[in-house]
Amino acid sequence: MAERTEAPWTDAQVEALNRFQALRLFHPFTCPNHSGMRDKDRALVATRHGWRCPHCSYTQGWAHRWMLTVADEAERLDSMVRIGDLRALRKKNKQEADND
Repeated sequence: MAERTEAPWTDAQVEALNRFQALRLFHPFTCPNHSGMRDKDRALVATRHGWRCPHCSYTQGWAHRWMLTVADEAERLDSMVRIGDLRALRKKNKQEADND
């Protein structure tokens, strides 16, 4: 079982958890009381005191510890992909210019 982190969380941890929810790389934590809504509409919001549903009083006091760092890694990898795409585009443009 993955290690868990329990609330209360620091401001930095709250920010990391909310960034994780926004990434949509994995299914976000969602409110079980709103199963008829789309996942993005029922996603829990991290606060210093734990997760809360924006539509009702549902709360959850834990998160997987890896969720605190996955957003940083995903953003770093996304940046690398964009840099790689830029390099590939430059190489393609250079090759086309050389062929003209």
